[in-house]
Amino acid sequence: MVKIRAVHLDEDAFTKLEDLIEKSLKLSHLVNRLASTDYLDLAPDHSEWDLQHGTSSFPDPLRNALKIQKFYALAAGGFLYSAAHTASNSLIGQGNFHPYTPMVTGVIARPCVEFCAASYFILKQRDNWEKTSAAYRLMKKGLKDYHWDKPGLFRETAFYTQIEAWGIEKGIKAKPVFNSDSESDLLIDLPMKPHRFLSDFVHGNATVVSLAVIDAQENLGTNLQNDYWCLAASYSAILSLSEEYFDQIPTEKKSEFQKEVRVLRRFKETIRATLESNWGKPKAIPDRDLMKRF
Repeated sequence: MVKIRAVHLDEDAFTKLEDLIEKSLKLSHLVNRLASTDYLDLAPDHSEWDLQHGTSSFPDPLRNALKIQKFYALAAGGFLYSAAHTASNSLIGQGNFHPYTPMVTGVIARPCVEFCAASYFILKQRDNWEKTSAAYRLMKKGLKDYHWDKPGLFRETAFYTQIEAWGIEKGIKAKPVFNSDSESDLLIDLPMKPHRFLSDFVHGNATVVSLAVIDAQENLGTNLQNDYWCLAASYSAILSLSEEYFDQIPTEKKSEFQKEVRVLRRFKETIRATLESNWGKPKAIPDRDLMKRF
């Protein structure tokens, strides 16, 4: 598992984070371009399929599935771009005190991973029915979570009713349901439970909050390490999604992306090597309250 320890940060620690930030910014642009590929590249027969299986109230179920997987991928790429910028806060002053809010990278990284997992949940389905069914489950849950299934909002409720009616007519099964935790595990090739790890930053785990604030005061190096691994989780998830897109686009279009995919894929080995490296010499956490009593 990823281990975060209080250390006197080596100069190399900043270089590790700088390199990851640079590659993350490049990857955020790559996934944007891959996800924006023509729908015909991913489902050449989507128009014919929709003509056969759509209805007057929901005429384009497969095209809609392709849109949703694209929207999730674009949003995830945006989160990766933002996380790379917030992680750069750890480089300000090269370890000196600076007034930034710790844990922000983790807060941004979790929706990055979750959105990536949702896109992958649809994209990995190569069969049109399976792809459409996966998107249908996400849409239906999204509309219910947004309370568009409740009476009183005529246009919105009608939209939910039309989509639900299509699913019932076509016999769309309720399972497998989308589970961001298990999907994230498929995407992220690092020794961590990514959803659980990132959730601590979002939900204010008392230990994580305390360590983050103490680090900002005492310069323990843990915030930089957390920024690195939160960004690394996002990078790993986006890279896996990008590779899935790359695998599915036509051969004649692969040359446009091949070099970038190869370089960014190779960097994943650098991230894994970081698991075995040291961030610096151990540093004791001072007990300021104890000092005040004596």
